[in-house]
Amino acid sequence: MKITKDKLKQIVREELETLNEDQYGDVSFSRRKLKLASEDAECVLQCLADKAEDEELPNWWIDKISKAADYLNVCRDYIKTDDLNGIHEDTEKEFPIWGIPPGKTSEELLYTKATSHSQAKKIAKVLTEKHGCKKVRIQTLDLAQNPADIFKSDKIFNK
Repeated sequence: MKITKDKLKQIVREELETLNEDQYGDVSFSRRKLKLASEDAECVLQCLADKAEDEELPNWWIDKISKAADYLNVCRDYIKTDDLNGIHEDTEKEFPIWGIPPGKTSEELLYTKATSHSQAKKIAKVLTEKHGCKKVRIQTLDLAQNPADIFKSDKIFNK
């Protein structure tokens, strides 16, 4: 099945009109994911209880545990501020959606009008589940960011 870019845009517009905001709620999604993470953490803790205190673990594994803990700390700090009404959401961001449309073999820009990351996630889900797009991903573009900061070097832009 080959699909044109205009047809894909039309499909996305139609899906956005019929999208039920409560159907894929961010809070219910987050609760499910945190419950799974908690169960995984309990399992890992039980496995660690059987190991000697001085037993070595692979560095990559320790890095994953550290990163997971850091991410959860950031989420906790954010949610405890009771600031879920978009104050932290930067209006100078865009959320283009990339992926491989049905009948194609290379990645293309699928959609560019998402106004928030949560809306982009919903659109990406529709593109994947209902329309067969593959390897769908969301790119976050911070339009307020200085391009020199992206590469952590002023030398690139000041030559």
